[in-house]
Amino acid sequence: MWYNEIFLYDYNNPGYSSATGHFTTLIWKSSIQYGIGFAINKDTLDVVITMNTSPPGNIIGTFEDNVLPKMNIAPIDTGPINEPEPAPEPAPEPAPEPAPEPAPEPAPEPTPEPTPEPTPEPTPEPTPEPTPEPTPEPAPEPTPEPTPEPAPEPTPEPAPAPEEKDSDEDEEEEEEEGVMEPEYIMQVSKTISGLYECIQMLQNRQPAYMIRNHLLQLANTVRLIPDEVFPEKMSLLSAIYNLISMIRRRFARIIAIRYVANIIHKLELLFTSLHTA
Repeated sequence: MWYNEIFLYDYNNPGYSSATGHFTTLIWKSSIQYGIGFAINKDTLDVVITMNTSPPGNIIGTFEDNVLPKMNIAPIDTGPINEPEPAPEPAPEPAPEPAPEPAPEPAPEPTPEPTPEPTPEPTPEPTPEPTPEPTPEPAPEPTPEPTPEPAPEPTPEPAPAPEEKDSDEDEEEEEEEGVMEPEYIMQVSKTISGLYECIQMLQNRQPAYMIRNHLLQLANTVRLIPDEVFPEKMSLLSAIYNLISMIRRRFARIIAIRYVANIIHKLELLFTSLHTA
């Protein structure tokens, strides 16, 4: 997964980028010792992967010496492949002789049908006398409805006097504003990890509907964060929906990957500021 960031690295302008930091650390020339580990959260099934190197990589100013250019390796010619000889076809089995047809049985003589008896003519029914129509009853006159009495107007209650807040409570509320709780910080971290997975899905040419469903799940995660603790919430949601529209309209994958990398860069700067606050 980390090595796939090679497609985002600009060899014409070597240097550090948040979208290629895993790749450059992984292939750093001067690093000779590696330690890699992972952990799985049994509740959310999230996987966290860590890597330590010695000496450490991603040193500013030394990228051109430690991130070597790509090499094209020619395939090895192993010579012609001896194909196995085809197996001989089996001899066809002789066709069985047809069985003799049985002699036809003589057809039975038809039984003569009985002569039908003559049907008697039906007796005509008497014509019924017409029934006189009933005289319609006069419709009753409608009873006038009573005029409703006007309801008495309610007496307005006096408005409660505004409560005065202590200056100490105002200071505590001002201090609590702008501080994000740990559970919301974790949701921002999940969003960053999910965007890295989106880059991997684009690089692996996963179906477009799978990538769109993945991004919709990330948008639902962002919606759980209250607006007052995450002012950048609507901007992030707008960027995710723009990315879904780009995939639906079949933009080039490299453009979508760069767009996701730009979102990750902004979120990582925000995530760093939340940890240092």
